Amino acid sequence: MNKERRQAIAEVKTKLGELRLRVEELREEQDAYVDNMPRGFLQSDRGMAAEVAAGCLWAAHDAIEEAIKELEEAVSI
Repeated sequence: MNKERRQAIAEVKTKLGELRLRVEELREEQDAYVDNMPRGFLQSDRGMAAEVAAGCLWAAHDAIEEAIKELEEAVSI
């Protein structure tokens, strides 16, 4: 891999790291929102949707972490 490509990957990793932090913030906010819902409200459509959204944010965070790891792997080969 040439120097320019390595630099481009480093820039992408930096941007992904920033996005990962933002998704983590949003995930924490959503988790707190769900945690603070009244128990009965969790059984409503809105409550269930909030839990699904929290799960999606966890999955997005994990996917970004995996992408960063794959980019690191590509550069190390």
